[in-house]
Amino acid sequence: MELATLNLLKSSATANNVSVEHHHTGGDKCYTFPVYSMLFTDDLQPDSTTFEMSTCCVNCSYKMLFGFPYMQCEITIERDDGDVVAELESISIPLNPKKQNTYQRKIIALINACSRRVIQQEMKKNKIAMAAVAHSTLHDNLYN
Repeated sequence: MELATLNLLKSSATANNVSVEHHHTGGDKCYTFPVYSMLFTDDLQPDSTTFEMSTCCVNCSYKMLFGFPYMQCEITIERDDGDVVAELESISIPLNPKKQNTYQRKIIALINACSRRVIQQEMKKNKIAMAAVAHSTLHDNLYN
């Protein structure tokens, strides 16, 4: 995958809603966010589905390789029905930042952007919930 594609995915993750799915196996986690499939695949035929939104899935799992901890990262573009439109990347990244190259750091930056976006969304939901509670309490006090 080219760096321009990676930067486009990162900007899409910071601009859209990101959801996270934790797998029951433990350390596996998958971030998903909407993207236009036409931006990431060259072989799509121009038809009515070309401009539809697909989902970018950033799947992260942890493993030991040569006695060191690594993260296995797979980046795919999927349709709503779960069909994989394009597999953009499948890479093993050492968890030690000193052993990562520039490209691996860019993928880690994409994962961190997804994580930060999920945290922002949760904080926003909490603020809305607290505002609703405060408004409800104020409303009850006015009528009592």
